Amino acid sequence: LIFLDLYNNNIKEISHLHTVPTLRVLMLGKNYIERIKNLQNLTKLDVLDLHSNKITKIENISHLSELRVLNLANNLITHVEGLNGLVSLTEINLRRNLIESVQGLSNCPRLQRIFLSNNRIDKFDNIQSIKDAHQLTELALDGNPLTNKEGYFQFCIKNCPSLKNLDMMKITQEMRDNNGVPTELDKAKQAAAQAEGLKAGDTTNTTDLSASEKQIQQNPNNQNAASNEDISPEGLLNVISQEWKNEMERIISLGLNGYKRRKESRNDCLVQSGHAEIEGDQLLFIYGNALEVLNNVEFQKTVVQISFQYVRFDNIISPSNISKLKRFINLKRLLFQDNNIYSFIQISKLEALQSLTSITIESNEVADTVLLRTFIVYRFPNVTEINGESVTDSDKHKARQQFQHFDKILSTPTIFSPKIQEKTHGEESKEDRQQQLKNNRLQAKKNAEAAQSFVGTLTQSVIAQD
Repeated sequence: LIFLDLYNNNIKEISHLHTVPTLRVLMLGKNYIERIKNLQNLTKLDVLDLHSNKITKIENISHLSELRVLNLANNLITHVEGLNGLVSLTEINLRRNLIESVQGLSNCPRLQRIFLSNNRIDKFDNIQSIKDAHQLTELALDGNPLTNKEGYFQFCIKNCPSLKNLDMMKITQEMRDNNGVPTELDKAKQAAAQAEGLKAGDTTNTTDLSASEKQIQQNPNNQNAASNEDISPEGLLNVISQEWKNEMERIISLGLNGYKRRKESRNDCLVQSGHAEIEGDQLLFIYGNALEVLNNVEFQKTVVQISFQYVRFDNIISPSNISKLKRFINLKRLLFQDNNIYSFIQISKLEALQSLTSITIESNEVADTVLLRTFIVYRFPNVTEINGESVTDSDKHKARQQFQHFDKILSTPTIFSPKIQEKTHGEESKEDRQQQLKNNRLQAKKNAEAAQSFVGTLTQSVIAQD
C-alpha cells in the first residue's frame, strides 16, 4: 500500500498504521485529530497531509527522514518547532494557524517553500530562522501583522537571497536593485494574484493543499510530482492496472486460471503496488496489493461495503483474510472486479461471511457462466442482491432444482478421503488392504456415476430454460 486517503472521515486519532509500513502518501485532512502520533513505522512517508484538524503542536515526526511535503494548514499550532530530522523536507504548509514564531528551519536543509499566510507573526525576530533555509525560493507571510511593518520586503529579500516568490509576487531584479521595495506595478500584480486566489475559493479545502499536493492531484502524468514517481490516486491506479494485465498474462501462460493449477507462492504475484480509499466511513475501496487495510480496527466497526479490484481472489479468501473480513461487523456488500475468479469452489469460501446481503462479480471468468446467479442464490441464502439485481422466489426455486444434488455429492466420501480404519496400517492383513482398495474403487465408481447424473440433469435443465 503506497497511497492512503482518509480525508473527511471524523477521525479523532491516528492509529493502526503499523500494518502499512510501505505507505508513501497519507492524506488525513479535515478530521478531528488533536495530536500527531503513531507514525513511527511509516519511515517511507513522502507526503503527510494533516490540514484542517485540531493539532496544536508539531511533534513525533523527526524519524520521517524521507518526508518531502508536510501540510498542517488550518490547525491550532502556535509555534513552528519540532522539525529536526526532516532532512528531505522541501515544502511545509502552515497557513491559517495561530503561529507567533518560527524556529528550527536549519534542520531542513532542502526546504524550498514555506507557506505561513494568515497567522499571528508580528515581529521580525520571530522569523529570523528563515535565513537558515538557504534553498528557500517561495515564502508566503501575507495575512500576518508583520507584513504591515516598514522594511518587511527588505527583510525577507535580505535574509532569503534565493527567494523567487514572496506573498504570491515574483521577486524581480528591479526589486532587488531597489533595495527590496516593490514597484507600483509589482503591487498591482500581487493584488491581482491574491484576488484571483480568492475568486478561485480561498475558503475551500483546495487552498489548504500545498503546491506539491495540487501538482500531484492536477498533473497525475507529471513524473516529477513526487520523488520522480506519479503517486496520485489516478496515477497509482494506472500502475496497478498495468501490473494486473501483466499478472493475468503470467497466470494464463502458467495455467493458473483453471482447475489444474500448480501451487505457487503469493510472492510471485506481479501486482506489487496498492491503493486504498475510504468514502465516508462505510465504503472501502481496495486496489492491488493493499489488503493490509483490512487490519484497521476503525474500518472493521463502520464499513458496510468493500470493493476489490486488481486483487487476486485466492489472496482475498485465504484463511487469514477471511478471518479479518469476519471482523467487519456491519459488512453487507462485496464487489469484485478483475480478481481471477474462475470457479464456484472459490466463491463458496465466502460462505463464512454470513452477514452478506449483496455480491457483485464483474470482469472475472466465472461471471460469464450461466449458472453463477443460481449458484450464489443456492449457497448464500441471506444474499438478496446479485450483480445489482434483487433475488426473487423464482431464482430460489430454480437454484433448488439445479443444485439439489450438489451437497450430496460434496458430502459423499471419496477415494481421496477414505473412511478411517480402526486398525493401524501395521495391524492390517493383506486381505484387509485388498478389501479396502476394492471398497475405494466401488465408492469412486458411485461418485462418478452420481456426478455424471447431476451434470446431465443440470445440463438438460439449462437447455430447457434457454
